[in-house]
Amino acid sequence: MRLSALRSALLALPLLALPFLGGCAASAEDTATSDSSLNKGVCGLDPLDQDSPRLLLDKPFTTDKDAETRLVCLTTMLTDQNDHRGPFAALYTRTTIKIREALAAGRFNDEAYSADLTTMFAELYRRAYVDYVDGKLNKVPDAWRIEFDAAKESDEAQANGTQDDTLVLQHMVLGVNAHINRDLSHAVAIVGFQGKSAGDRKKDYDMVRTILQENIDASLDMVIQNYAQKLGETPDMLRNAMGKVFTVWMIAGREKAWEDGKLLMKSWPIDTLADKEVNYTSKLMAQAILAANGISPDLMAKLKKAEGSK
Repeated sequence: MRLSALRSALLALPLLALPFLGGCAASAEDTATSDSSLNKGVCGLDPLDQDSPRLLLDKPFTTDKDAETRLVCLTTMLTDQNDHRGPFAALYTRTTIKIREALAAGRFNDEAYSADLTTMFAELYRRAYVDYVDGKLNKVPDAWRIEFDAAKESDEAQANGTQDDTLVLQHMVLGVNAHINRDLSHAVAIVGFQGKSAGDRKKDYDMVRTILQENIDASLDMVIQNYAQKLGETPDMLRNAMGKVFTVWMIAGREKAWEDGKLLMKSWPIDTLADKEVNYTSKLMAQAILAANGISPDLMAKLKKAEGSK
């Protein structure tokens, strides 16, 4: 199990190159047009009130539409508050919007199943967020705890005017790691196959991969434009290369999550062992993503300045 986890964790190492390469190839005009909805929702709450995100997420997501609506509001709040959980929230919210657009366009074979999986996937993020804010750390998966701890430390450094070496793109990737490499397998297992074969359900599961591939460039550019604008100045060739690396990493994570989800559906002890492996692997990846911070603080400080983040 440890060899498998280590092999998976090595997939995270190319992500340490993110700060050097910046965004992707979508134009600023295209990104701004497609993502205008991310800047509108507040769900009747004060976006600058520190308690608003927690109030927003107080109840479970009931549908994929409910998840999208509240994720849009969450992104607005975290962005307005300069909260370092914002970069991942923005990326994930945009992905959820694109999945729901595909559902409305009839691109999935079974809309109900895909909507259920989309809702449960968002629900696991909501639970981790709420449990962390409420101090129930024993209920927060390790990968999420590492991500939220890093965001909290960056928030405190920003408030105190002290040096913060964690990059915006590291915060984003920490969230992606926790959500795909930990949450996704559990969402697959919780929703189940609903009377169909694994092969039938995999077709709709893979449609999300297609949607990610179609939108990854614009999604990364959106995060960079909102949180690390200087990275948008990097050459197109490097931006395109990073988009491909990031896409391959996410696809590999999704494939592993599908197989892990099938194991989590099995009886004891297979389900228990699978759960431990998923938690260990996603934790190890999170640690790898932050490894450069301790190895070379001076380098990370220079990269922080180069990305132009707060």
